[in-house]
Amino acid sequence: FDLHRDGFTFIDRKSSLSSLLPSVKDPHDRSVVVNEAYPAAARIIEALAMQQPRPSTWKAVTYSHMHRYTLQCPSYTVHNDYTHPSQGVKQVLKVLEGHEQQSDIERALQLPFFSVNVWTALAPVRRDPLAVCRWNVGRELSDMGYTGQRIGVDEWYWMPSMCRGEAIVFKQFDSVSLHIEEEGQAREGAQDTMSIRAQFTLHTSFREPPIGPRCRGPPPRRSIEYRVIVFEDEAGVLPATFGQTAMDALAKKAAKAAAARQPSVETTGMIRDAA
Repeated sequence: FDLHRDGFTFIDRKSSLSSLLPSVKDPHDRSVVVNEAYPAAARIIEALAMQQPRPSTWKAVTYSHMHRYTLQCPSYTVHNDYTHPSQGVKQVLKVLEGHEQQSDIERALQLPFFSVNVWTALAPVRRDPLAVCRWNVGRELSDMGYTGQRIGVDEWYWMPSMCRGEAIVFKQFDSVSLHIEEEGQAREGAQDTMSIRAQFTLHTSFREPPIGPRCRGPPPRRSIEYRVIVFEDEAGVLPATFGQTAMDALAKKAAKAAAARQPSVETTGMIRDAA
């Protein structure tokens, strides 16, 4: 599967990228996750760029994560996390402003950019796996956001028996559609680009029936996902360290919170970063 064509790609243990996936010993320790896993998630996306049909240069910035670990967490409704690409731009500005040079941020926003989730298992996934929908199926539903709406999509893909060292990378938004909307009309060829370049990925968890009449089912799914902003910097207009200051700021904030014994924002069965 191709990230730009299908909206997602799988990284299995046979992939050369598997060894680059973040390894988190204590996912409850936000300071460790931000300091160690955020840079690793960014590196794996930048490495993924070189495996595209047309090798590219991507600059990746990890800005948040979510750790799921109980029965109540998985979402069983089909959704995309952003209801509109402009929300993605607001997130970009929130992450970068005050940390990166304003001139560099302006250059970055002129580039093609998109956001992905790097979804990986912390233990073998025996229940509630994540399923994703190809862009050529989901593109007619571009107005749908995280509404809990149930829709009829019959074509889903997932990784059976997913385990550590494997990941699903999938898109949340792409700037191509936003550029078209801002200009009021499509740039030459832009509509064609949007039709073949995935803008987002519908996704959901689903229930698998227990095996055997007395089986209580496998233990709850334990997973962690990293959200990463990706700039396609073919011409090298961005500094080599672009985004690092922003990630350093997140790391300092996490360390300060840990020192003050301030836990991350928590809900039942889910820890979302407090950035």
